[in-house]
Amino acid sequence: MQAKFGDTAGAEATTADILNWINDGITEIARRTQQPQATATTAVATGTATYNLSLFAADIIRLRSVMFDGSVLQPLSIEEADTFLADRERAGQGTGVPGMYWIWADQINLWPAPDTSSNGKLLKLFYQKRPPPVVVDADIPAIPLHMHADLVDYVVAQVLETVGEKELADKRIARFASTVQEASSDADWPQRGSFPHVTVSLDDVAYFQ
Repeated sequence: MQAKFGDTAGAEATTADILNWINDGITEIARRTQQPQATATTAVATGTATYNLSLFAADIIRLRSVMFDGSVLQPLSIEEADTFLADRERAGQGTGVPGMYWIWADQINLWPAPDTSSNGKLLKLFYQKRPPPVVVDADIPAIPLHMHADLVDYVVAQVLETVGEKELADKRIARFASTVQEASSDADWPQRGSFPHVTVSLDDVAYFQ
């Protein structure tokens, strides 16, 4: 990359800079297109309402939907949980088949806590995952193959900005934004809040396919 701009010594754009820009571009593409997508499951235990997300889905950046034993759970904000489930952490709150959830402090909280009939059944997350970083030249960016050219546009724009070619950089970043926006319009999911402060509207339940 440096050679294309006559900076073979990496005086203005080092290899570390290039890798950082590649990873910034991957993250930006992921954020705008909600790719890549993933699922994760864990078994629940009787009486245990809280599960650490980092233990079974550590790479969440946007949560789409949560299911328990094949049924979609109703999402609650922390404010709704405080208002409608004021006794949610009181000892002996009772158990049942979970029907709702909320997220706080890297934990998913189920309401009600699973009863004996729920023991061992699966909690399943549908989410957008954080792409792994590129660390060496041989690494393949974890975004759709057809978007690799857009990633090149992003990185070239950063290099041009660094070497003082702002007008050319602006053109490259505008092209990047345009093509990524087109890809975003084809995404399956509507835009949602980012984890861990998940903002999920009630239409998620009806939208789930």
